[in-house]
Amino acid sequence: RSARAKAHEEERQKQLAAPPPKDKPNAPPPKDPGPCRQEPALRLLETSVLLAEQRTDEAIAALERMASEETFGNRVQQRLGNALLNAKQWPRAIAAFEKAIIHDPQADHAFYGLGLAHLRNGDPERAAQEILQAIGLNFHRPFAHYHLGEAFTLLGRYEDAAHAYEVCLKMAPGTNRARLHLAALNKEHLGNPDQ
Repeated sequence: RSARAKAHEEERQKQLAAPPPKDKPNAPPPKDPGPCRQEPALRLLETSVLLAEQRTDEAIAALERMASEETFGNRVQQRLGNALLNAKQWPRAIAAFEKAIIHDPQADHAFYGLGLAHLRNGDPERAAQEILQAIGLNFHRPFAHYHLGEAFTLLGRYEDAAHAYEVCLKMAPGTNRARLHLAALNKEHLGNPDQ
C-alpha cells in the first residue's frame, strides 16, 4: 500500500482510539467500516490520484492488480480501460472495456470507451457499432456523437457524420472541433460550403 494509504489508516486508527467528544460524554466511538469495505474504495481513489499526478504506468499496474480480484468488477475494468486509452495502448484498452461490458452489459461508459479504443486503433466500423450502442444506452453524451462523427467520416458516411456532429453541437455548443469538422464536411463532401 502507498504511503498515503498508510497515513490514512493511521489517522483512522487514531480517531477510533480517541475518547468521545466532551460535549457528548456518552457518545459511542465512530464505527469502523472495516478493511473489507474501505480498502477497495481507498485503492480506487489511490489510482485516481496516480492518474491525476500523470503517473499512468503506476496507475495501470495498480488497476491491473485490482482487476484480477473479484472485489472490484466493472468499475475497475472501466477505469483501467480509460487509463489505457490515455496511455495510447489501444488493444489493451479494448480488452479492458470488453471485460467491463461482460460485467455490466448496460454500461454505456464501457461501450463508449470500447468504441473510442477501436477508433484510435484504426477500426472505424467497429468503433461506430460500439459508440452507437453507447448512445442507445445514454443518448446525452455529446462526445460520443462527436466520435461517432469521426468514425462515420472515416467510413465515407458523410451525411451520417454531419448529423452526428450536429447532435454534438446541439448538446455542447462550445465544441469547436465538431463545428470545424461539420464545416469541412459541408464544404468538401456535401456541397454546402455556406453551412
